[in-house]
Amino acid sequence: MNKEEAKDELIKILYSQVMDLTMMSKIELGDDVIAEIKRLQDIIHAPF
Repeated sequence: MNKEEAKDELIKILYSQVMDLTMMSKIELGDDVIAEIKRLQDIIHAPF
């Protein structure tokens, strides 16, 4: 596993943990946080 793959795996784990915590604790992410997550995901998944 190279650095890029490790970084991607870490992001996946952290994202899933945030989602689990928000659901279990009934905590809501702020609109600004949700917007930033979406913006960054769009950048990651944008075609080159």
